[in-house]
Amino acid sequence: MNWFVKCMAFQALSRIPGGHSIYYAAQRNLTNSTTQTAERLQGKIEQTLMYWNWLSSNTPPGWLAEATHLDLGSGWLPSVPMSFHALGVKKQYLVDITQHMKPEAVVETAEIFRTVAPKMPVKFARLPVVPPKGLSLQKTLEPLGMIYAAPYDELANEIQNTVGFATATHMLHHMNRTTMPLLLKTVHRLLKPGGYFLAQQHLRQLFDGLESKTSPFFSLRYSDETWEKWINSPMMSYNRLKERDYREILESAGFEVAAAIVEPGRPEDFALLDQAEIHPIFKRYSREELAARHIFLVGRKPS
Repeated sequence: MNWFVKCMAFQALSRIPGGHSIYYAAQRNLTNSTTQTAERLQGKIEQTLMYWNWLSSNTPPGWLAEATHLDLGSGWLPSVPMSFHALGVKKQYLVDITQHMKPEAVVETAEIFRTVAPKMPVKFARLPVVPPKGLSLQKTLEPLGMIYAAPYDELANEIQNTVGFATATHMLHHMNRTTMPLLLKTVHRLLKPGGYFLAQQHLRQLFDGLESKTSPFFSLRYSDETWEKWINSPMMSYNRLKERDYREILESAGFEVAAAIVEPGRPEDFALLDQAEIHPIFKRYSREELAARHIFLVGRKPS
C-alpha cells in the first residue's frame, strides 16, 4: 500500500467508533502482524540479546539474576519478555497505554519459543512453560513471572524505585517531544538508583518498511505542522527525532547517557539523501545524522 494512502487510512480509523477493533482485525487476519512467527520471534530474541549482552558487560556479577525488568510498550506479543524469562529474569512488568495483548498470543509465543531456542547462539537458563489455554491474561502470564498492566498508572505508583532495568524496543519513535520526556521521567521514578533504561530505535519512519521503494527520507520534506496534521494520527504516529534529540530528552529526564551506539547510513543512503527534498527545519542536522539508520541507547539513573 502507498505510504500516503496508509496514513489516510489511519486518520480515518482513528476518527470512527470501533476503529481500533477494525485495525486489530485487519492486522490479525490480513497482515498477520499480531500473530507470532518463528522468524519474528528470532528477530526479537536477537534484539533482547543486545540488551542482555550490554547489561552483562556493564553490571556486577549476579546483578542481572536479581534485577526486575520493565518492558515498555509490550504490544501484541510478549517476545522480549519471553526472551528475558528464558535468560533467567525472575520478575517482569509488561506495560502499555492501552491493552493489546491477548492470552492466546502468550501461549503462542511460548510454544514457538521452545522450537526456535535451540537454533539461537545462546544457552538459555530455561525454556518457558507453555501456559494452559482458556485462562485470563494475568493467569496466563503468572507462571512466567510476568505482570501486565494497561494503562499502568496504578502499577507505577506501587513499584517506584524497585525496577532494575527497563527496555523500549522500537516504540520511542511513536512518541513526540512532549510525550517522551513524560514517559522517561516515569521510568526514572520506577528505576532503582543505578538502574538502566535501554532502547533500540529506528531513526527513520517505517510506513512501508526500512527497505521499501519509498525514499527513506520522504519525511524530511514536511514542516512540523504538515507532518502532524496530515501524516500522523492517534492510531499511528512517528516522530522525526535524531540521535542528538534522543540524548537530550534522556538527559532532561534525569538520566546519564551510558551508551548511544548509532548504525550509520550506507553509501546508497547518502546518495538518496543528496537527492531528497529537505525542509529547512532539518538543516541543523549533519548529513551523517540524517542518514543514520538505528540507535541503541542506554540511560543510567544516578546512584
